[in-house]
Amino acid sequence: MESVHTCLEDMLVQFDKMNEALDTVANAHKSENSAMIQHDIAKIDEDLREAYKAMKETHSEVYQKGNALLQRAGEAPIAEPETPAPWAARSPGRNSGDDIVYDPQAMAHYEEAHASAQQAGTIVTEINDLFQNKIPVAFDSQASTSIVAHQGEITKNFDEAHQGLLKLLGETAPGEMDELFALDRQLGS
Repeated sequence: MESVHTCLEDMLVQFDKMNEALDTVANAHKSENSAMIQHDIAKIDEDLREAYKAMKETHSEVYQKGNALLQRAGEAPIAEPETPAPWAARSPGRNSGDDIVYDPQAMAHYEEAHASAQQAGTIVTEINDLFQNKIPVAFDSQASTSIVAHQGEITKNFDEAHQGLLKLLGETAPGEMDELFALDRQLGS
């Protein structure tokens, strides 16, 4: 049961990093494509929220069914740890029509966002291990089947969000972002 809690926490850490990447693009971007980019960002955020919601449901089900098994074995139940709340609701991009304010760290933030998005896929390995190895070993087949059913939704939503983020970051770099930051530097000097 501890494994599912650890995976949930790791997932939230990774999703927070992905949201930082989204914030970088949303708040540093100003172009004719701004509305489309904001739409893509909202869709990615929604996919991440759906994946996290399904993982929280898995978390609760694992503790519920795990405690039922413990009770049948005459063992004390394990209290379900509180699950962290997801990230705050996204607000529209700051620069969606305002003048650009030069941020000397903008390119560094963007590069961090890109690296974060590239690394995001590693959480899939942890999720797969949890659902394909740890849960089936820990529960009888009926309980295991019910819990593992969540994996498809988690993986589908995460994959959509991850691919959307990689595409978004790829489409906004390097050309368009370089031009934006070059203009940014000129305005700032």
